[in-house]
Amino acid sequence: MSPYGGRPSHSMIAIGKSNIDQMPPSNIIEEFWNLEGIGITEDPGADDDQIAVKQLESSIAQDNEGRYMVSWIWREPKITPPSNYRMVYSRLCSTYSSLARSKDLLDKYHQIIIDYLQRGIIEPARKNPVGHEHYLAHHAVITHKVRPVFDASAHPRGQPSLNECLLRGPVLLPELVGLLLRFRLPKFVAIADLEAAFLMVGLHEEDREVAKFLWLKDPGKPPSNDNIQVYRFARVAFGVICSPYLLAGVIRHHLEKYGTTTATELASSLYVDNLHLGASSPEELIRKCNQAKMIFSEAKMNLREFTSNSQETISAIPVEDRLDKSEVKVLGMQWDIRSDELGFQWPSSQVNPNPTRRTVLSTLAGIYDPLGLLCPAVLPAKLFFQQLWDDKHDWDTPLALEEQSFWESFLQGWQVQEICLPRKVLHSHDNIQIHAFVDASTSTYAVAIFLRGELNSSASSNLIFAKTRLKPKKGGKTLTIPRMELIAILIGVRALAYVNKELGKPIDQVHLWSDSQIALSWVKSQQNQPTFVQRRLNEIRKLIRKYALRLQRHLMELINY
Repeated sequence: MSPYGGRPSHSMIAIGKSNIDQMPPSNIIEEFWNLEGIGITEDPGADDDQIAVKQLESSIAQDNEGRYMVSWIWREPKITPPSNYRMVYSRLCSTYSSLARSKDLLDKYHQIIIDYLQRGIIEPARKNPVGHEHYLAHHAVITHKVRPVFDASAHPRGQPSLNECLLRGPVLLPELVGLLLRFRLPKFVAIADLEAAFLMVGLHEEDREVAKFLWLKDPGKPPSNDNIQVYRFARVAFGVICSPYLLAGVIRHHLEKYGTTTATELASSLYVDNLHLGASSPEELIRKCNQAKMIFSEAKMNLREFTSNSQETISAIPVEDRLDKSEVKVLGMQWDIRSDELGFQWPSSQVNPNPTRRTVLSTLAGIYDPLGLLCPAVLPAKLFFQQLWDDKHDWDTPLALEEQSFWESFLQGWQVQEICLPRKVLHSHDNIQIHAFVDASTSTYAVAIFLRGELNSSASSNLIFAKTRLKPKKGGKTLTIPRMELIAILIGVRALAYVNKELGKPIDQVHLWSDSQIALSWVKSQQNQPTFVQRRLNEIRKLIRKYALRLQRHLMELINY
């Protein structure tokens, strides 16, 4: 469960400006504010996914080769997907028409399907099917290479899609922000990738008939009744709503069988198919990489594309399993392996000649900063967008000249295209402390969390997490400065609880610092307060007790009252 409530949006890693420009405004806002809320909003509790859990537990098995087999997670009572051959045939004609414009693309697309067949990922469908049959539409997606994408959400009018007949299942992935926090702790780290992870999990025979698709016997000819080849998936297809749960559930089940410290670390360090490992020495890291490779191979999964900031570790990895790059992405963030720095990409500072509310939001949502380390630079733009929202601008109407001038001057401040920070943040390993500093103004409240370590007579501290929130317009008039400061303390203790849990290592001291005399006196006093204040005090005190949090007052040049 995500700390900001509901199911986490795991598309955050992939969201980019090209995607944002195509999204409805409501979707962009949801993606943007979900990311902004990580670690500082209330956790509403877990969903009831017991049906999905029971179905997976009853279906999961290993075949004679060691491959895991599962069934789709069906709704109860079971809904049968329709036989949608005509619709999928029409989609095939459209896909072929697009691909046929380039013989090279068509040949590559065809070769991928043949490769699937040769690897046992798909198989020819039976001429006399047993049970109900359903087809998946597919189309080409072209990035740096072409690949087929299967659509389990397509359906004939008035009938359900396959995805509507299935349950999503609970989210078993570790927190993305937690993974990034932990990635910054060890001296030596390595990353790796599970090759075609979804396609390494097998489907039981009875579930393959609803995962059929159409292709061509001869890709040099257009679709026709005589030129159709029907295949079906023998493995879990990406694009089916429960596929992420099936993959995560299989991996969790597999790792739990080992009960080793490495298996436990793998469970908390794997995000879908991306793995990172940490160690205090190259020898320890090499051992972990070898163990991880072996553990996944016993589930017929191939862990490959290893790279590390330890040259000794890289040299110990077989050449065929190495990733020969000096810059890679780790959970959406750029990692320069040679300098061991994390890079933050700013949007292009090139000014749109006619900026609109949509382009402003698109630019904001295109800033990928899940740890909040760029908060001070982004906050003015967030305030500007809030003003545009209040002014009821249409999404695609050009901004007023004064607004355009502000936006242009703001973008000029983003001339630096990349900001780099050291990956490693913990250099001293005795008396490890977390310090949160909170503050508020008439328009904003914020928290900044530092990790501090001491060793002998030296100490080091680094910013590891930060969040800002804008004062809400609805009901915002009743938020006095002391109340804003109290909210800042609330998001501060929430963030401390979140970071403390996600760091996954013993913390000696946890501190929260505020300069608000009034807000701190409310927290320490036992007198009843107005409902708004009292509700927030109750949660603050609960978290203070749970995490042995030390509430501190730091003096600024001017004390807030």
